[in-house]
Amino acid sequence: MNIVETLPLSLEDLLDYYETTLNECEFIRDNLKDGLEFVEYVMKPRAVVSVRFNKYESYFKTLLEHLKWRVSSIALDEDLPISDSEARKKLIEEVDYELCGVSHPIGREEIEPLLESINDVIENLNILISEIEKLKLKSIFLCHSSEDKDFARKIAEDLIKRGAKVWIDEAEINIGDSLIKKIQEGIHNSDYLGALLSKNSIQSEWVQRELEIALNEEIEKNNVKVLPLMIEECEIPGFLSSKVYADFTESGSYNEEFNKLINKLKE
Repeated sequence: MNIVETLPLSLEDLLDYYETTLNECEFIRDNLKDGLEFVEYVMKPRAVVSVRFNKYESYFKTLLEHLKWRVSSIALDEDLPISDSEARKKLIEEVDYELCGVSHPIGREEIEPLLESINDVIENLNILISEIEKLKLKSIFLCHSSEDKDFARKIAEDLIKRGAKVWIDEAEINIGDSLIKKIQEGIHNSDYLGALLSKNSIQSEWVQRELEIALNEEIEKNNVKVLPLMIEECEIPGFLSSKVYADFTESGSYNEEFNKLINKLKE
């Protein structure tokens, strides 16, 4: 579940929207092609084609306006690498469509410009989606003490905006869920477990249980699973002492250490 509710949107939210828009455009394109083939077959415009064209044309115009908003700097973080994407620039600056103003009869002269604009959107959306897919990060389960909730929320939101799928208890566990079962599923389904280390967390029984689950999986699969993230000076548990950790304890170190975590999630 995505806990980010503010703008700019997360990569996951943008990707979902772009993929939905792509599917809609492909649907409109295919139906318009059928209409064009029918017009050419009967060798003259038909009312049924005109009615469909007007509906699809209006819908595409609205779809394009919404898409332009979601590739703008309002919805897309300018700090992301895709902000400089040529496909994004074309969608903002070059791809456009004006309603033809003809209700009937509709023929090739009206259908082809709409198809051309739709194909431009499809081409650039495919490129943009591919670029976002390359930026997506591996998933991470945030293991933390309830006393460290504010830091957990901040880093979760920052990770989601950068393209990671983040498991954090308040966003994933609903009333009536089995707490232990949901946590086990969350750890198992996540590529990594980020252990937020503090004086509170190293004393927490729940944190110790979560770490035990993740470390057992790490041993069984012989892959790194647990990533220590120190957020407060504390004694590192013996079973984590051999691991390199990200140090968020120093004032002003957040961005540097956060980028180290991002680089790990890219592997």
